[in-house]
Amino acid sequence: MLDDTEQYEQLAQAKAHAEGWTFERLPGDRRLLTALVYGEWNEEEFLVVPLSHMIKQSGNDSIIKATPVA
Repeated sequence: MLDDTEQYEQLAQAKAHAEGWTFERLPGDRRLLTALVYGEWNEEEFLVVPLSHMIKQSGNDSIIKATPVA
């Protein structure tokens, strides 16, 4: 993980300034990124698409789903 976040924040601020963008630091955590990297893919937060499947609209609260390629 990033150890020197202050250095990266300064780089981001400089880039934003150079581009005329507004820099804003928002609270958050790395939980989803960590889960993604370590393969901890629960069905509520991740859609795992197996080989020979494609993503389609689900028509319910899950929004999308993996379905076999016909």
